[in-house]
Amino acid sequence: MIATEEVACLIAEAIIYFDCQLTKAGLTLVDTPGVNSIHGRHTNVAYTHIEKSDAIFYVTYYNHSFSKADAQFIEQLGKINQQFSTKQLYFILNAVDLAANSAELAGVESYVRTSLQSSGVNDVLLYPVSSKAALMNKSKGLQVLGGFQYFENELYGQMLQTLRRLNEQLLLKETTSYLNYLQEMIQFSQANKESQKKLLESTKVNFERLQNEFIKEEGEPFRLRLDQEISELFTYLRERNHFVLRDTYLEHVNVATVRGSTKKQQKDAVEQGLNQWREEGIFFLEQELKATAIRLSLLFQRHYERWIREWEQSIQQAYPAFYLGDVEKRVKLSLEMEQVESEINLDSYSKRFISLKSFFEQGESARVKEDVSFELAKEMGDFAPTRRRRKKSDYVYNKRCYVYRK
Repeated sequence: MIATEEVACLIAEAIIYFDCQLTKAGLTLVDTPGVNSIHGRHTNVAYTHIEKSDAIFYVTYYNHSFSKADAQFIEQLGKINQQFSTKQLYFILNAVDLAANSAELAGVESYVRTSLQSSGVNDVLLYPVSSKAALMNKSKGLQVLGGFQYFENELYGQMLQTLRRLNEQLLLKETTSYLNYLQEMIQFSQANKESQKKLLESTKVNFERLQNEFIKEEGEPFRLRLDQEISELFTYLRERNHFVLRDTYLEHVNVATVRGSTKKQQKDAVEQGLNQWREEGIFFLEQELKATAIRLSLLFQRHYERWIREWEQSIQQAYPAFYLGDVEKRVKLSLEMEQVESEINLDSYSKRFISLKSFFEQGESARVKEDVSFELAKEMGDFAPTRRRRKKSDYVYNKRCYVYRK
């Protein structure tokens, strides 16, 4: 049923309950659609789950080479992974049992690792596995060996320990805060009426002062940090978009793609190549904007948490029992990027084709590349905001937090 997109687009998710070591540990496994699908919705679903994930497993196959869409998505994953406090990106090379020998396997593994590194992923965590062989061994009660064993050791070992350690740290912090609170309450209950009255009055005055300072500050340190990183992200995106446009031009317009027995056929081939080039550029920018939105959301969360913790620590100097709780669930940045469009008339550029000789040998194609890539990058740059000073009205304030309003 869900193989048909007309039906699948109506299904948000399908939940399967299964009893295993991972689910017993409280984990939820999510299988997202492929990123190189012909349906744009699939990529959107994948990006939606990436931001929510504690770990991301990218599965590729032994006999499947990386496509351009794969490489671009992996590059975006690598950038997103840099925003997480702990490494969350793991790569699995499945079906390695198809290798004829160990030398062939080593060659494929080296190729995959090199492809990942060329896509901007540093410190590649790659696990060559055979899920088929592992499943057969487990069904027969045999020990799982090789790459799958290493992967399971990582999965059930370090990864679960990291999640457990984070929960333990949170529990310790909450317990310490509660103990401080109990100690203060005990001291308060043991004091006489006059001391209790003075303490309540001084506490009220101090908290009113702190609240006024908090409101007066208007989140300036938080906004300044966030604005700087937003500016750097979009500056990089605009520059990269121009670079990618120039770099991919020859894939669509070259002596092999411009064919035809007549000048008109050759001119039409040039125009077709320019249109395909523009469409690829639009697709690239749309994917980059989706990844940038996730990175911005994570940046927002990190700077917001830092700002709140700074206030928490400041208040705790006078009131050790003060604790703001889990700030992660208190606020979230949600951005909806505009759909990228281009209105440049490429026909005026295809008309510059006179002949194969003048276009390629005399450098007209190179000039067209520079002119069109400049115009496209300028036009598409409007979808990546330029640096500007945020106004206070760009943020919604409710005495609890600031939310950037786009």
